[in-house]
Amino acid sequence: MENSIVTKIFKGISIIIMLAAVVFIALVWYHGDAAFESGPGLREKVLDPFIYTAYVAVGLCALTAVLFPIFFIAMNPKSAVRVLIALAVVVIIGFIAYSMATNQLSLETLEELQTTQLISKRVGAALIGTYIIGGLAVLSLIVSGISNLFK
Repeated sequence: MENSIVTKIFKGISIIIMLAAVVFIALVWYHGDAAFESGPGLREKVLDPFIYTAYVAVGLCALTAVLFPIFFIAMNPKSAVRVLIALAVVVIIGFIAYSMATNQLSLETLEELQTTQLISKRVGAALIGTYIIGGLAVLSLIVSGISNLFK
């Protein structure tokens, strides 16, 4: 029952956001391109609501991305163990990737790119972490395919 209430609430919110977007698009079509060239007042009047709607949508997405996992873990505590194990694996992969990363760029190149050694190392760690996770995904596909051959 709670899932249906949550579903209805978010369907209502998404319908409201879609209707607001349709109204804003109609305003842009009505006023036309020439009106935007005439001055900043109309731009602010017509385009700012688009931006505020985007802020609201991103905020709602961020809120639900944080709250829903907490809600579902509270509803099903047994799944919390799996989530914590998966989170621990991601953290371990992050530590491995960071420890393998190095700064291979010279000081001149770093200055050209307007970055620091720390940022260079973090970028390298992100790439290495992506390679590790991608490799694990390919490996799991291979293992799954081989295990299906023997079933």
